[in-house]
Amino acid sequence: MKRFFLRGSCKTSFPDGRDGSRPSKNANQRRFSALEGRPSCRPLMFCKRLSGVAHDVAFSPGNLHRLYRAGTQPPAIALRLAAAIIFCLAATGIAADTVGRSELEPPDTPAHDNRIFWVEGELLVQYRDTPSRQTASMRAATRTIPDTTVQRRNLRALSHLNSRRIDVVRSPDRGTLELMAEYAQRPDVEFVTPNYRRHIQRSLIPEATRFYEQWGLLNTGQTVNAFTGTPGADIGATRAWPMSRSIAREYVIAVIDTGVDYRHPDLMAGMWRNPGEQPGSGTDDDGNDYIDDIHGYDFSGTSLPAHNFSRPPGPDPMDVDGHGTHIAGIAAAVADQASGIVGVTSARIMALKASPDGSSIPLADSLEAMAYAIMMKRDYGVPVAVINASYGGVGGSNRLERDMIIEAGDAGIVVCAAAGNSGSNNDQRPFYPASYNLPNLIAVTGSTSRDERPSFANYGVNSVHLAAPGKDIISTVPLWYHTRATLEQPGEREFNTTGIEFSGFTNSLTAIVMDCGVGEPHQFPNRIRGKIALIERGGGLYFHEKVRHAMEAGAIAAIIYNHQSGSFSATLVGPSDWIPALAISRDDGQALREAIQSGTTMLTLSHEPVSDQAYDVWNGTSMATAFVSGAVTFMAYQFPDDTPEQRIARLVETVEPLPSFEHRVSSGGRLNMQRAIDRDADRLPDWWEIKWVGDLETMNDTTDTAGNGFLDWQEYRAGTDPTDPNDALQLMDAKVLPCGARRLRWASVADRSYRVARANAIDGEFKQIASDLPATPPYNTWTDSDGNTKHPVFYRVELDD
Repeated sequence: MKRFFLRGSCKTSFPDGRDGSRPSKNANQRRFSALEGRPSCRPLMFCKRLSGVAHDVAFSPGNLHRLYRAGTQPPAIALRLAAAIIFCLAATGIAADTVGRSELEPPDTPAHDNRIFWVEGELLVQYRDTPSRQTASMRAATRTIPDTTVQRRNLRALSHLNSRRIDVVRSPDRGTLELMAEYAQRPDVEFVTPNYRRHIQRSLIPEATRFYEQWGLLNTGQTVNAFTGTPGADIGATRAWPMSRSIAREYVIAVIDTGVDYRHPDLMAGMWRNPGEQPGSGTDDDGNDYIDDIHGYDFSGTSLPAHNFSRPPGPDPMDVDGHGTHIAGIAAAVADQASGIVGVTSARIMALKASPDGSSIPLADSLEAMAYAIMMKRDYGVPVAVINASYGGVGGSNRLERDMIIEAGDAGIVVCAAAGNSGSNNDQRPFYPASYNLPNLIAVTGSTSRDERPSFANYGVNSVHLAAPGKDIISTVPLWYHTRATLEQPGEREFNTTGIEFSGFTNSLTAIVMDCGVGEPHQFPNRIRGKIALIERGGGLYFHEKVRHAMEAGAIAAIIYNHQSGSFSATLVGPSDWIPALAISRDDGQALREAIQSGTTMLTLSHEPVSDQAYDVWNGTSMATAFVSGAVTFMAYQFPDDTPEQRIARLVETVEPLPSFEHRVSSGGRLNMQRAIDRDADRLPDWWEIKWVGDLETMNDTTDTAGNGFLDWQEYRAGTDPTDPNDALQLMDAKVLPCGARRLRWASVADRSYRVARANAIDGEFKQIASDLPATPPYNTWTDSDGNTKHPVFYRVELDD
């Protein structure tokens, strides 16, 4: 069992000050600063606890037969050859819907707290259809809406799918309820709703960082954060993977979240790439109304510099917080890295950024992101299997959100939704979108490594389907969480420096440094292009403004020094196309200024990610939801013709029954992928039995359907036809070459590997002489170069598990 240890630590970050200063806080405090002092909103928050370290078991659906090492291996199917004579020897559902409040009725909370449920002063407005059959985008361009006292942003994908214009409307001087009352009376308006906030589901309590295995995939009783698990209390992934069929195409998991770090080594190779779009072209190459949507899209459009209603969405879905990257890693981290973690399944990640601040997700942005995923599947053939919705809120059900989930189901997409982290009963207090009773939506709560329900995890026997691992979960976090910064004056001195959060990366950059004052645009010399800008902190500018001015002037890096004694930490607010940027002390900055005044000064700097630390252990029903998204996608590979309802049923009906969830979720148990792929527990995956005999009753692990002496489970392992007596794993031909070497040949099938053993007697000890021989269908040929032919030699060909 191969293990890779991955170091990681909690990132420390701070709220931006007016001059760029940030008071020190711990890593977890920053994530929840937007919700501080509001106990009533605790159910709405991210579901994460910071801690941890982990190592993973390197299993992958793509190479299961070679990497699977857990448990007792089944007896091999073997054939023995004496010289040129071949000896063929066989070895041995959910209750009634809880719709909740109407769109005009505020939640059960004082009016002054409404801001935590919706974006105050904003509405989603759906206008009435026109008699013509023009597209929504054409109507959006031609419709005249006279009210000039509000700002509007058209939701293009949502308008397209609904064949009606849908706008986000914002008033700078009117509240949400006042605005709704006004728009509800307009004859051209069909439907209005507040722009509800949904919140990422992670918990509040930070924990120490350690390295531990991915117990959710394989629980051996390891200890994580002083919590020792129960062996087998996992989703059965390592037992299900060897039963997977060959992947004909890769499905897509659409992650609606804070974005995804598509540069992460465990995610980069698994990111969805829009085949119809040319990177950096600046044009809408595929005609879907989104420019440069390569890996997805940023629907929040508000990462920089701060919330700004007029800022349009953009093409870069880089993670603003880390939550979306963590989700993506759990579901589908690529397993062929020398280090790192492995996801539940092999899939492509479509990054749909909908959070402007890493905490909340406005309803308008989540709906537009969902509409985009649906559009890309329906109109462009992108095989989206799942939309992961690890967010939610108690702000009431919403017609537009409900209709969009229905649209997803009509397009063949399952929506996986987090049940929430307030420890409450969703039957009594619905949590949306998880509480919509829709056939293509599956609501997920969390479980611990002892198969218990964590205290933070919401439940509901009528509104939550199943549990999945949600506590002490190791996964990926953005590279900018952990960086290493260095700065030196070649041949002179090294400086103490820290990287600036969200900075661009470089492993080494050497250039002339020039003094650029406090970073005002007019302070950059004409000769700064291609050089490093030295900028003093302060002057009434944000850090991101200073660095942006440097970029616009042509600088290739920026160094910001303190305007007061001591060192400091800084942020560029959010991810963007930043140049490398470092922070140094006032004394070091002044020393550099003096050196610049004395003559040309060269600096060498680096600001690079510490990729082996880009992992953390978090808690939450968000994490549990990602496990289920991966499992749904895994089942899509096995049963590609299933409807969303059938895919959900396969997981819900095959859970591991547990007392801790018996009266807490409708299924009464925790996700079990092994049961889902092999319902009758006969060591034959259901898809294989259906393929050959059309049912699950004819075959089991004791039957020999072909009557050729090979059991059906042996034929399955060998990849042969269990209904054809002449098709089995066997040496087809052997030849002694003139040099004395012996050449073996056997029929092989894709995605298998083989090993060869040799003995001097048919009943003697067979010793392995070759292994990990990849299949080269339709036949494999292998040569034993040992030239000793004085005595009979016996060979055995086996599957290499």
